[in-house]
Amino acid sequence: MSDASPSGFLLLGREQCCLCEQAELLLEELGFGGQYQQLDIDSDLTLIRRFGEQVPVLATMDFESCLSWPFSREQIDKFINQQ
Repeated sequence: MSDASPSGFLLLGREQCCLCEQAELLLEELGFGGQYQQLDIDSDLTLIRRFGEQVPVLATMDFESCLSWPFSREQIDKFINQQ
């Protein structure tokens, strides 16, 4: 699991989720590799209820802003830079 950045981004996902792995690769390609924390939603019933099958989701630490899959490189860049 990566360390959270000062800006506080989360990558919400599940274990053995190929879409989550794709989202991780996109973040790496954009240079955001060490700037987010991965969180398995299956570890928290509230997150399961809120996001269900919607993963991967890029979110701020307070969950005020969320970007749900599918998202592009451009959408990730815009989302992160607007926070």
